[in-house]
Amino acid sequence: MKAKERPFLHCPECDAPLIAADGRGRLDGAGNEIRHGLDCRCRWCDWWWWDTGESVPCACGAAVRVFVDEGHAYASACEEKP
Repeated sequence: MKAKERPFLHCPECDAPLIAADGRGRLDGAGNEIRHGLDCRCRWCDWWWWDTGESVPCACGAAVRVFVDEGHAYASACEEKP
């Protein structure tokens, strides 16, 4: 079984792969984060992105950042320029 490559969130303006996953992990029964390494492929963990508030420049000119809402990460264009 080949391990999945680290996924990317795509630019909402041009759909280019832009922001790689920050790590892997899961939540325990109390909702606490249990972080695993990038190489972990256990059946309990999944890819994670963290909302750092920092924007990332895309080649198309958009400033994009990660937003996390109820455990789901997505990329969104922001007004600030990186």
